[in-house]
Amino acid sequence: MLTGSISLLLLAIIARTAYGLYGKYALNKLDSFSLYFFTNSFVALAVFPFIYKSVPSFFSLPIFLILAFILAGIAQAASGIVSNYALKNVPMTIYTTLSQFQVVWVVVFGIIFLSEKVTILSTFGTLLIIFSTILISGSTQIRKDIGLKPILICIISTLVSAAAILLDKVLVGTFNQLFYFFLMLLIPVIFLLPHYVRKYNFYNKQVKENLKVYFISSIFLASSYYSLLSLYSLPDIPLSVAYPIRSTSSIFIAILAVYIFNENKNIKRKIFATVIAVIGAILVKLA
Repeated sequence: MLTGSISLLLLAIIARTAYGLYGKYALNKLDSFSLYFFTNSFVALAVFPFIYKSVPSFFSLPIFLILAFILAGIAQAASGIVSNYALKNVPMTIYTTLSQFQVVWVVVFGIIFLSEKVTILSTFGTLLIIFSTILISGSTQIRKDIGLKPILICIISTLVSAAAILLDKVLVGTFNQLFYFFLMLLIPVIFLLPHYVRKYNFYNKQVKENLKVYFISSIFLASSYYSLLSLYSLPDIPLSVAYPIRSTSSIFIAILAVYIFNENKNIKRKIFATVIAVIGAILVKLA
């Protein structure tokens, strides 16, 4: 049984690694809005046959909860597009470090809004993430290579992502994981639909020219999330351990990005910073 749990955990790490790397590849071809909008749309359509019986239960919720879900969906939309924009403009080996800063914001938001306690692990983990961010943003060579603006955009994107995660924490227990995933795919699509309609010809052309890219990205998104769901049912490894271990995929993404995207400048500093940031994120999640 333990062997099976370890295999599922490894598959979760591989799925998240593949999704992250392919996302960067796709963004080299597409804009941040279209990748997010169409990937969400395709996966929502694929998931719908499995959850359609749960749809009436959503509309039976109190109005304040429905509004909370709409707010969470809007936060997800903002998080997805801004994160894609940051990933498009920042080398993957840098993004893997800076994206971990969302954990710092989550800790801060958790203390302010959810009255979560500060622990030694969470404090030490937060300091490690801040240190790793300084390693990247404080490098004169890195700032010279990509500029300060993309770094700041990346850190801002983590703030938006943290806000979405905070709402996830509050709402995720309302429904089963798959139906919640569906809602966080569908609500952003509905919210972004007017923008798509306004630029229909442009985005329709993009889809026709890059349908394969959208389709593969959708498969990786679905695989990554499905593998995450599988962690909730591991018989021998608790989720509190499995989920942080899944974060190690960021290290593999950074290493592979060096070869796949030829990001071979300041390799040692970037990989070291990623490892430190991931260790910090794991400590916070274990806390």
